[in-house]
Amino acid sequence: MPETAPKPGIDIGGLLGPDKKFHPIKYDLESELTYIDPNEDYRIFAIKYLDETEEQADGALFEINRNAACPIMSITKEGYSARRQVVEGSGTLLAILPNGEIQVTEVDTKSGVVFSEGAGWVDCWIAGPNGLKILDISSPAFQVDFEDSVPIDDPSLPIEYWQKYHELTATTRP
Repeated sequence: MPETAPKPGIDIGGLLGPDKKFHPIKYDLESELTYIDPNEDYRIFAIKYLDETEEQADGALFEINRNAACPIMSITKEGYSARRQVVEGSGTLLAILPNGEIQVTEVDTKSGVVFSEGAGWVDCWIAGPNGLKILDISSPAFQVDFEDSVPIDDPSLPIEYWQKYHELTATTRP
């Protein structure tokens, strides 16, 4: 597990909030959520806005170990928005857009790209050799039934997605 998890109370950046203003984000130790998959490759830390925006949105810091992938997730809730941005490390985003297009995007902190995902998106973040941290801001506040985990090789996704997934994850393991 990376030893660079944010310390309680440290500012880890920010994003534009639903009100189109920049809002700093702070790690929130008291509401820490930690999820470790069976391979201990993936963790989630709850974060919060430093101002009143926390009533409109919440977020998480996803930490993916070097050369590992997070679970594949499908956003199912209409009206739910997840804005995701790399804040440390590099890797690849393998996604299916709502129109069915498969997208493979190399990501790192230099690009500054914010991915705005909503209903119909499927994504999997695959970390590079230095790991990957992704800031996720959800609006409305995240609930577990807003996203579904997709089992590997599930036939509901196109075979081309699984081919690319296996190609990318085969090259990430040490």
